[in-house]
Amino acid sequence: MNPKKSNDMTKKYINYMESFPKELELMLNQHPIAYIPFGALEWHGEHMVLGVDSIKAEEICRRSAEITGGLFPEILKLLIRNSMS
Repeated sequence: MNPKKSNDMTKKYINYMESFPKELELMLNQHPIAYIPFGALEWHGEHMVLGVDSIKAEEICRRSAEITGGLFPEILKLLIRNSMS
């Protein structure tokens, strides 16, 4: 079972953008930690996308949250969404 897609409150981590206020409160009471991915957006050459560092950092944080529990905000989606408003 994928904990991210589970509808019960026993999942180990939640995605900030996909959570309701009560879910967020319960999760932070159970697992008071947030994983904030940080990676550079930089040129690595013609063979790689510009956001590879950020993509890797996001995946590391998501996997860590799956293991230990807590909050996982998808930073790239937040930045993109906020820059478009």
